[in-house]
Amino acid sequence: MTTVNNGGTDASREYLLQLWSSQLNRPHLDTHDDFFEAGGGSMQVIEMLMTVSEKYGKEIDFVEFFKNPCVNRLSELLES
Repeated sequence: MTTVNNGGTDASREYLLQLWSSQLNRPHLDTHDDFFEAGGGSMQVIEMLMTVSEKYGKEIDFVEFFKNPCVNRLSELLES
């Protein structure tokens, strides 16, 4: 798995982008896009964090996600 300098690994970032695109029904998102500005809501965050937790076996703090709700930051949290 290749580590990148801007937010976790390529694999985790790609997975998260696909998950967000699916949940938000937006096929063209970037790793720096804000989840809420892209149309996401708090209930979608809960669902998304549960899905991520099941896949990676790691819980992400809801408050930590709200501080910087982008794919790069979430990927960093998964890899830490």
